[in-house]
Amino acid sequence: MYLKETISGHDYSILHAAENDDGIKLLQIRNPWGTAEWNGAWSDGSKEWTPERMIQLSHRFSDDGTFWMCYDDFLNYWDMIYKCRLFDSSWTVYMTWINYNVVPRFKGKFKLSLPKECYQLSFCAFKEGETSSYLALKLPAGDYGIIPHENQEPKQEKENEAKKYEWELKLGLRVYSKCAGIKLEGLPGEFPKKKDKKEEKAEEKGPEEKGR
Repeated sequence: MYLKETISGHDYSILHAAENDDGIKLLQIRNPWGTAEWNGAWSDGSKEWTPERMIQLSHRFSDDGTFWMCYDDFLNYWDMIYKCRLFDSSWTVYMTWINYNVVPRFKGKFKLSLPKECYQLSFCAFKEGETSSYLALKLPAGDYGIIPHENQEPKQEKENEAKKYEWELKLGLRVYSKCAGIKLEGLPGEFPKKKDKKEEKAEEKGPEEKGR
């Protein structure tokens, strides 16, 4: 492999994509650690670079972890790509949390209010202490209820009765937008009451048996 000091499982960032005058597709890649550069075609000091190409791509040779490589070589050496969105100062972040229970399931939700149509909305939903999941979309103006649905297995019942009144999870919602005036709030609702054994037996009997 033509990467110096390559680290297994290490992530690199694609900074820029370009096509030169010869129709060659190129990618500018950076190692966030500032080391380990490509030393094949289009690497710093390689024969592919001419003064004109250096100017065209605003490139300079430097051992800073940033390098160029052609698209075909990139496909040969990387087999997984993650897409990410970079949020600069033009974006506003809205965030809130709610408590969540799996069994019995709670009836809480997130409420989102948009004063006008928003073409750039990016949602980030996550459980406390875990990896996030993202969704990007556009929505017309209005009020929206966002109802979470967690499929994980409920926690095992414990003998301590106090555990009946403890929330199982904490869920968060983060919204990134370039639209001003957005409102986001969490409406957790009341803790879902767990039925005692008498109530469960009454439901199992049905309405006819209850009336006897």
